[in-house]
Amino acid sequence: MGRQGGQGGQGGQGGQGGQGGQGGQGGQGGQGRLTNSQFSISKQQTTNDKQQITNDK
Repeated sequence: MGRQGGQGGQGGQGGQGGQGGQGGQGGQGGQGRLTNSQFSISKQQTTNDKQQITNDK
């Protein structure tokens, strides 16, 4: 009886999709001009959480 052929190899895994770009931070508003008074404008802080993409193998 003839020998049985070997099993074919497993196909490769598809590539991972690209990560989306991070949005830009908004600019700070201008400070108004006043006389004989003291005040402060707090700076705007914006944080963009980075997108994480994981492909389970």
